[in-house]
Amino acid sequence: MYSLGVKKDFNNKKGSIGLAADNFLGGMVMKSTSVSPILNQTMVNNIYNQNIKLTLSYKIGKMTFVAPKKTKGVKNDDVKSGGSEN
Repeated sequence: MYSLGVKKDFNNKKGSIGLAADNFLGGMVMKSTSVSPILNQTMVNNIYNQNIKLTLSYKIGKMTFVAPKKTKGVKNDDVKSGGSEN
């Protein structure tokens, strides 16, 4: 298994286009032979697992993630009332 690919960025790295090919020089050959007194059998399997891939990518807009500000200290507002429940 082998692969070869190229990628080109454009528009200030906002977009890209890529092309890749897998197993483009040929495939695998699997041979099997079965011999008996009545029958001789030879089987040849050619397996071509060839692929061509085209990728397109373009970034639209800008994503930013801002963490919420942490407050220092503890606020216990539930204890501030003076008191008694009647």
